[in-house]
Amino acid sequence: MPITELALLHLTPGTTIDDAALRSKLSHAKTVLQNYTGRTFYYMQQTEDPSCIYVIGEWDSLDQHLNDFIPSADNQALLESLKDAITVDSNLEHLDVSNAELPLPTTQAQLEQARRGELVWSIVHCNVKADERHRFLDAFNEELRFLQGHINELKGKTGRGWCVSGKGDKGNVSVALCPWKSVEQHLGFGKTEGYAEVGDIGDFVDEIDLFTRTDVPYIHGLPEIPGALPITGHLTQLGDDHATVCEKWWRQYGNSVFQIRLGNTRAVIVNSFEDCKKILVSNSQGLIDRPKLYTFHGLISSTQGFTIGSSPWDESCRNKRKAASTTLSKGMMKNYYDMFDLESYCILRDLHRDSKSGEVEVSIRPYIQRYALNTTLTLCYGIRMDAVYDDLLREILEVGSAISLLRSASENYQDYVPILRYLPNNEKNRRSKELRERRDKYLNELLDKVRGMIKNGTEKPCISAAILKDEETRLTGVEVSSICLSLVSGGFETIPGTLVSCIGSLSTPAGQIFQDRAYAEIRKMYPTDAALKEAWATDFEKETVPYLNAIVKEAGRYYTVSNMSLPRKTMGEVRWGDAVIPKGTMVLINAQAGNHDTDYWGPTAATFDPERWLTPPSSPDALHTPTSHASPPHLSFGAGSRSCPGALIASKLIYAALFRLLSLYRIEASVTNPPNTDYVDYNAIKSALVAIPRDFGVRLVPRGGSEGDLLGSVLDEGRVRTAELYKE
Repeated sequence: MPITELALLHLTPGTTIDDAALRSKLSHAKTVLQNYTGRTFYYMQQTEDPSCIYVIGEWDSLDQHLNDFIPSADNQALLESLKDAITVDSNLEHLDVSNAELPLPTTQAQLEQARRGELVWSIVHCNVKADERHRFLDAFNEELRFLQGHINELKGKTGRGWCVSGKGDKGNVSVALCPWKSVEQHLGFGKTEGYAEVGDIGDFVDEIDLFTRTDVPYIHGLPEIPGALPITGHLTQLGDDHATVCEKWWRQYGNSVFQIRLGNTRAVIVNSFEDCKKILVSNSQGLIDRPKLYTFHGLISSTQGFTIGSSPWDESCRNKRKAASTTLSKGMMKNYYDMFDLESYCILRDLHRDSKSGEVEVSIRPYIQRYALNTTLTLCYGIRMDAVYDDLLREILEVGSAISLLRSASENYQDYVPILRYLPNNEKNRRSKELRERRDKYLNELLDKVRGMIKNGTEKPCISAAILKDEETRLTGVEVSSICLSLVSGGFETIPGTLVSCIGSLSTPAGQIFQDRAYAEIRKMYPTDAALKEAWATDFEKETVPYLNAIVKEAGRYYTVSNMSLPRKTMGEVRWGDAVIPKGTMVLINAQAGNHDTDYWGPTAATFDPERWLTPPSSPDALHTPTSHASPPHLSFGAGSRSCPGALIASKLIYAALFRLLSLYRIEASVTNPPNTDYVDYNAIKSALVAIPRDFGVRLVPRGGSEGDLLGSVLDEGRVRTAELYKE
C-alpha cells in the first residue's frame, strides 16, 4: 500500500533557507529520494516558523522507507552532508494515503504559485478520542463539504489520512491538508457565515494542532491545560508570572503534572514538592539535558560559550561541571577563608559608615550585590572591587540583569514563536547583540587584567590564572570562559536575591523575634565579648550555629528567587504514571509551587518560619537542634543530576553575612519604606528569570557589648586583618 511520509526538518540556529549551499544540498537530497522511489517529493516551509521545513513524499510501503531506505548508504550520506544545517524531528509521520489523494501541486504553474506565496497549505493534526473515529469522520466530512464550497485553490481539493505506526497499525491521529490562497484566508474561514452550524469535530478529539505544530506531539496520559491559542499556545495565558499561574492551574484542575504549549514547544510542568523531587531524582539521567533557546544560546552566548547551567549535556558540559564542582567543593572552602573574611567584613565596614552607626536608614541591596559579585570575581579572576558603586561592578550587574530578562519566556516570545525572530527592526535581536558585546568587553577586560598580573608576578590563585599559566587542565579556552561566566552570572543575582529578602523578613516585627533568638544562640556559644570577637574573626563561616543554619534554609525555601527552575530536556523516554514523555521534551520544575506546597509543608507553607527546621532546646542553656529533613531540603538549588554546583558556597556566603551582621546589629524595618515579604510580590519584576527584590530601607541598631565598644573594636581588628588581602 502506498503511504505518504510527513517529515519535519529544523534548521540549526543561524541557518536560513536562503543559504545557497543548503539549497543545493536539499535539491540533491530531493533527487536522491525521487530516484529511489520513482515518485514526487515536496519541500514546504512553515509560515509561522521559517526554520521548519516539511518533507512530503510517497513510498511504495512503510517497509520500503523504514527498513530499506533509512539504513541505506544513500540516506546516511545525505544525513552526513546536512548535519550542520538541519536536525530531523524525531516525530516522523506516515499517512495511510497516497500523494494523489492529497491536495499537492501537480503542475509547474501551481509550484510557481506556491513559491510566490500565493498558495499555502494548512496541516491539521487531530488526536481523536478512543472509540470516536467514526463520529469524528462524520463530523469532519461535514466540515469538509462546507469547506469545499468556499475555496477554489487546486479546485477545492482537500485530503486527510490516519497516521500509521512503525508496525503499520493505524493510530488515532488524523492529519488533514488543505490549500489556501493565503494564511489570512485560512484564519478568516472560521468566521464564515454558516460555519458554526456544521459538524463540530472538537467533541471527538483530545487535541487539535492547527497553526503551531509542537516540537513533540501531544503526550497521552498527561492532561493539557485548556485554552491554548493558535501560534502562541498558552504563552498569553501565563502572563508575566509563569510560576504563580502554573501553581493556580495545579490547584484549579487538580493535576500537579500537566502539559502546556509555549508557542511551538510542548512543555511538561511539575508543581508539587513530592512530584518535583520524584521526577528529578528518579529520572536523574533522563532529565540531565537542557534545551537550546534561540536568543540566549544562538545570539547572546555565541562568543563566550554557554553557562554551565544552560549547557546541553555533552562531554564538554560534563568537564565544566566537574571542574566547577571541584572548585566549589567542601574541601576547597578552606582555601577561600580570606575571601569570605574580606568580603563579609566590607559589608559591615560600609554599612557602619553609611548608616552613621545606625542613625540613617540604608538600602541593604547594593552592599550584598558587591559581596556576591566580588566572591565570584575573586574565584575566577583574583580581582575584586572595593567601592559599592564601582563602574565595572555596576556594568556587570546591569548587563547580567538585562540578559536575565531576555532569558525569560514571558519577556521573549521569539524563543517559542520563531516567526517573531524575522520581523524587521527586531528589538530583541538588537538588544541581545548589544548586551553580548558589552558582556564580551568586561569579560575580556577581566582576563586582560589577569594576564597583566601574571606578567608582573602579582596574580592571585584563581581559575583563569591557572589556565593561562597552563597548569594541569583538560579544559579548552571556551570551557574556561564558560566556567568563569557561569560563576559570575550565576551568583550575583541568586545570592543577593535570597540574602536581601531574608534580611527584609528578619527586619519586620515578626522577624525580629527570629533575630533575637539567633543572637541569643550565638551568645550561648560565645558568651563573652572576647569569645564573640574571636568567633567574628575565625568562626564566622563555619556554620556551627543551628538557628542561623535554619534561617539560611528557610530563606532558600521561602524566597524561591528562580521560581521556575532552568528548563530540563528529556534525554530519552521518561515514564510518568501511564504517560510516556518523549525524548526531547522540555520539562519545567515549578520550584516556587513546590517550596510552598501546603500538602508537604503544611498550613504554614506561605509563612517565613526558620523554626520549621528546628527542634526547641531541651533547657534554657541548650541550643536548638536541627530536625531531619528530605534531601534536597527545598527546590531552590534543584535536585538530581543538574542541581546547582554552587549550593554549598551560596549557603556559606549567606551564613557568614548573617553571622557577622546579627552579632553586631539589630535590624529594624523602615517605617516609611518597609520590605515586602510576600513570597510572590516581593519580586519587583515578575517576568525576570531571577527575582529582583523590591527595594526597602532598614535601620541598623548596634548591639551593646558588656566589655566596651564591641562594634568598633571588631571592625578595627577586621580592617587590620584584611588590609593586605587581594590588593592589586
